[in-house]
Amino acid sequence: MKVAAIVQARVGSTRLKNKVLEKIEDKTMLEHVIARLKTCNAINQVIIAVPDKEENHCLREIAEKNGVKSFAGSEENVLNRFLGAAEKFNVDVIARVGADQPLISIEGIEKAIKRHLEKEADYTFSHSITGVKNGYALGTGVEIVSTKALEGVGREKAIRTDEKEHVTLFIRRYRPLFKVEEVSAPKELIRPNIKLTVDTKEDLEMVRAVFKKLYKPGRIISSEEAIGFLDQHPEIASLNRHIEEAVKKMRKTMIVIRADSNPKIGIGCITRSLNLADSLKEKYMIVFITEDNKQAIELIKKRGYNLVVHPAWKDLDSEIGESCRLLEGFAKENNVLFIVEYKILNDRFIKGVSKIAKKTVVIANYPKTLQLDGADAVINANVFPKKNNEEESNGKTSYFKGPKYIILAKQFAKADSVLISKNVKKVLVTMGGADKENATASVVKALGKAHGNFKATVVIGPIYANEKELKELAKTSSKEVRVEKNIPVQKMFELMQESDMAVSAAGISLYELCSLGVPTIVVAAESVYDHQLVIANAFEKAKAALNLGLFKETNIGQISKAVEKLAANFELRKSFGGNSRRFVDGKGLERAKHIIEKLAEDI
Repeated sequence: MKVAAIVQARVGSTRLKNKVLEKIEDKTMLEHVIARLKTCNAINQVIIAVPDKEENHCLREIAEKNGVKSFAGSEENVLNRFLGAAEKFNVDVIARVGADQPLISIEGIEKAIKRHLEKEADYTFSHSITGVKNGYALGTGVEIVSTKALEGVGREKAIRTDEKEHVTLFIRRYRPLFKVEEVSAPKELIRPNIKLTVDTKEDLEMVRAVFKKLYKPGRIISSEEAIGFLDQHPEIASLNRHIEEAVKKMRKTMIVIRADSNPKIGIGCITRSLNLADSLKEKYMIVFITEDNKQAIELIKKRGYNLVVHPAWKDLDSEIGESCRLLEGFAKENNVLFIVEYKILNDRFIKGVSKIAKKTVVIANYPKTLQLDGADAVINANVFPKKNNEEESNGKTSYFKGPKYIILAKQFAKADSVLISKNVKKVLVTMGGADKENATASVVKALGKAHGNFKATVVIGPIYANEKELKELAKTSSKEVRVEKNIPVQKMFELMQESDMAVSAAGISLYELCSLGVPTIVVAAESVYDHQLVIANAFEKAKAALNLGLFKETNIGQISKAVEKLAANFELRKSFGGNSRRFVDGKGLERAKHIIEKLAEDI
């Protein structure tokens, strides 16, 4: 196991140009760092990693003069520079050191490397500024990272510019995705208010004062000596007391989304959450927490989001405990805004997680108003209030209710209404991502019995369990039936636009169809709290769809007759098309996004 200190160095520092070449007594700052690292028994090699510009060649000459290796790589993508150095010199574990740390603690490096290797960690760190409560003063601590973990970040995960510039930032931000260890400093070195890294003229002035008093050629100043000197000379220690503001500026808002998918609840939670995440990802970091369901994990990864797999449900207390543990990990480096699109909409759960999250938003899927006073906002599209009762607040929690808040993909917000044709030629069938009752098969049978010269496209989700049977039915149907599985949002949008009418469950697809004005027959699936039946009844009351009620209480003949009725009645289809567009305008995503952005601004 080869452990190397990779020192990040360049001459073009923004705040203090050429700082690594600044003289501190008889050596440049870089030479002091090299001299210290060469005394560390836990390090096998020291490597100076510099940008591949000509101006940095002098740093490679210093490395050679002092008997250590060097590597030149990208200036902007420092993460790739580190990976390049690690690959060239066959490094297994990296001690990340800055060339602006002339007083880094050698004892701290050895302690961190020992912990890292013993625990087989991905990442071990010790700075107070990076979240360790009893960490080393900034400039004396260290970060240890396994090359394997860093390769995974560099190849697949780090997409933001700052995550490429700051080598370990992605790991710190998405801490629960990795095995992370913290190293506490000994009592005499715990000084979170002292900054010994050199970024500014004030920092350099303070470090020079320490060296002037304590340094002798050929002798390394211990971190204990430096801290002790600054304790005795507060007027010197105060020269760069802007550390708190620096730490504050490093923190950004991360949106953590808790959502699940399984045969019992379908994929609506994941679909809505992904739509919302897509609208927010340009401005905020996004990470998902989901249970161990293969299809849900694939859906989230396919859209490019990081995720943490949550243990399966046991009881409320364990759910609160595990959720809080994960949020605490994310909150170490970020201001967390927590979005809950999940079955556990219990006020005790919400109040528990809200102790850690700066803001909490609940996306509800219930057919009644939930009193969740621990949340900052509750968005529930499946409650159907009177026109002037769509927004309420009790001071702490704001409630947003009604179909105007349904979260659909961005395509539906700006789409024109479909043109209602006098003759029905294309029928779309979408009975939910799970369809545990296999209503899809019954609808296909009903279409085969119905009079009319039309084709059908049947869309099934990733966790639909009867695909083989369905495809056999499609082959033997009197109608031309095409089966599509787990199709992208854009393709589903286009299929809906091309359809003359549809048969749908009372889930998110119903809202999508109606936002486009597609005349639709609703067959409600059996669901938790019967929310699909409530939705179907609401659409019927608004004269926005033809409601057949619960699937389990209907039959193939009734579905067939409903298809014939709607296909034959041009005026009824026109009426449904207009009413449904008024009932669902497709702009709920923008409204939900605005609510969340307002809350994020207040963090």
